[in-house]
Amino acid sequence: MLEICSLDNELLIRKDNQICTLKCRFFLRREELMLIRTACHISWQKIGEKVYIINEKSQKLLVLENVSKEIWLLILGKNELGNIANILKHEYNQNIDTIWLDLRCFVEQLTKEGLLMMEGIGIE
Repeated sequence: MLEICSLDNELLIRKDNQICTLKCRFFLRREELMLIRTACHISWQKIGEKVYIINEKSQKLLVLENVSKEIWLLILGKNELGNIANILKHEYNQNIDTIWLDLRCFVEQLTKEGLLMMEGIGIE
């Protein structure tokens, strides 16, 4: 089992009871290593410039377009949140903190609606 923990600008990696410490010069957001996947009770379809998502449990329909549509398609591509944020930063030439704020809000909203699920890799 591989465990990763960041503490005071050090990255601690433990595998098979051996610990390796690396000095870090970067800030790692916990969300950067989160993988997002769709819930099993949804159906979706891209038609033209819009994405239509049906929550089969609640029978609600959600329509995404523009940036929200692009984020949805990136999520379906099995991208980690960090990758999605970097893609959006380069595509829209925006500040990474602004991108993270918008991305977090979008993912949290769809998670509350029961459309997305988040999975991590053991960051403490």
